[in-house]
Amino acid sequence: MKIELPASAITGLLSPGTVLLLGTSQHGQSNAMALSWYSLLPWERPMLACVVRESCRSAQALLETGECVLNVPSAQMADRVLACGMLSGAAADKQLLCGDTLPARQVAVPVLKDCVASFECRVRAHRHQAGCHLFLLDVLQGWGDQALDMGMLPLHVAQKALRVGGLMFDMSTLLAESMLDVLARIPMPAGLQVPTDSCQA
Repeated sequence: MKIELPASAITGLLSPGTVLLLGTSQHGQSNAMALSWYSLLPWERPMLACVVRESCRSAQALLETGECVLNVPSAQMADRVLACGMLSGAAADKQLLCGDTLPARQVAVPVLKDCVASFECRVRAHRHQAGCHLFLLDVLQGWGDQALDMGMLPLHVAQKALRVGGLMFDMSTLLAESMLDVLARIPMPAGLQVPTDSCQA
């Protein structure tokens, strides 16, 4: 069961290195991509800036709908985080990879149930440059596991997925594994072709 979190709780969860799953929905199809290229903004209201390549399906969905959910995965989801960063939403059902979902309250994008926390967001503005989109997101509200303390959110409680470079996560057994090694452990739809280009997330 998830509890409602204030939008400001995002500042306690996103320490440097935290990998997010950026959830979007377009034409009735949900998608998720691994996101590390982001920054919290020190404004009065909770806001976050993130960069997504223009070739990504997630960028196209954000431009069309102006909505997303920022999901904070647990260490146990490290395999699925890697898969979402490696596979294109055109070739794989990312929602199937990410597990069960819950309906959001203010956006038409599902919340990933297995994540430690999730934050509903709306695009305030965006800028396009050098093949990428910079999105400025308003954080509307959050959802979290009941175990989370609504004050301080220490790492050992949140169990966030921290990326330390390449395919390496500091709390998992994924050190130095190849893409095929990781994907081999994750149930895939029959006939799925693993693309070599990860830029279509």
